Amino acid sequence: MARRSVCRKIRHHTEGAHVAQISHECGAGHDVVENLNYTAGAHDAGVPSRFPTMAMAAPYAGNPRALRHKVYNGRMGNASGSDDGWNFRGRGASQTTGREAMRGWRRQPPRSP
Repeated sequence: MARRSVCRKIRHHTEGAHVAQISHECGAGHDVVENLNYTAGAHDAGVPSRFPTMAMAAPYAGNPRALRHKVYNGRMGNASGSDDGWNFRGRGASQTTGREAMRGWRRQPPRSP
């Protein structure tokens, strides 16, 4: 009986720490959406396979919607030539990104306590 009580306390402490971390990363419950307003230098450093030169990154600097289309359309269940890259940008504590991932995330049944 005592072991069960200790395990339950540890589990609740761990779950509480997890919830606190998510709350911290989400601005205490505010909706968090991926910030995509980067400079050309940040594009070049962050996604070198898509932007091997500063000249290739320059058109996307300060243009988050265009950046999302360039980097994420045609991937992760997002349709090419659509607004999916923008519509399915990273959200929440886990920064779930892409039509496919969000569809799977929404299908998850709620956990029972």
